[in-house]
Amino acid sequence: DLSISFFDNETAIVNGIRTGQVNAALLQNADQQISVESDPRVKTTEQEFDFQGLLLFDRDGKLTPALKDPRVRQALNHAVDRKTMLATIRQNRGATTAQVFGPDTEGYDAKLDTYYAHDPAKAKALLKAAGYPKGFTLKLPRITAIVNDALAASLATDFKAVGVTLKWDDLDGGSAVQKVFTDRAYSGMVMNMGQAASDWIVVNELVTPGAFNMFGTTDATVQKLVPRIRGGSGDDAKQAAKDLNRHLVEDGWFLPFYRMSYLHVSDGTVKITPQSGMAVPSIYNYAPAG
Repeated sequence: DLSISFFDNETAIVNGIRTGQVNAALLQNADQQISVESDPRVKTTEQEFDFQGLLLFDRDGKLTPALKDPRVRQALNHAVDRKTMLATIRQNRGATTAQVFGPDTEGYDAKLDTYYAHDPAKAKALLKAAGYPKGFTLKLPRITAIVNDALAASLATDFKAVGVTLKWDDLDGGSAVQKVFTDRAYSGMVMNMGQAASDWIVVNELVTPGAFNMFGTTDATVQKLVPRIRGGSGDDAKQAAKDLNRHLVEDGWFLPFYRMSYLHVSDGTVKITPQSGMAVPSIYNYAPAG
């Protein structure tokens, strides 16, 4: 028999694993991962899947005019101290990155993970060159299940150091969808996004007009490369994906922080086989242990 249960916090999941009430689960929270790894009864398998970062929707500057200038978006990328964030928020469980293409895609380039070094002085210089020597104000929605206190404070501190004032607007899950995706009330949002193995899935979700490109941002380079990825094959499509990935990073389309390591856990009665492109594997990747 198969039973699927819903939990609204990972402490309950860990307790369930330890008491045998839960046979298998996925842990995203780094503190819960650390706590369960010390229990010899629990079997664990690590998987790097989601990236966490700031998706900038407003690259045309409709809500926040400063974001229209690539130098401003580049400045924000240089302002963020990814290594410290990963260490303090995720206990180094993951890998810093500046790209939305994951390691399983053809477009991935390991060198782009470290494209934006933490450099407040360079960030300030870019802001000044873009016409914002005193910075600007950026209002973002905050869902505490995604942006905990440590992450909210870290991002605000890093931005403040280069003159950017970050204002958080706390939302609950019910109002978030309406305000973010229907009302389009914000210039971006910190999110956890899965990194699919398919280049086209990445492009279709994040680059073509849609939920995560709600203002329909595009440019000549994007218009040239996207059709080659969508309809191309072989080396041409692969090169187009690499070129598009580099363009998105260099132009500051997004502000990824890090890829997060998740932990598959079981009480020893279940064998879990991680699945590429999915945080929670399909049912057929769970089997009796032994």
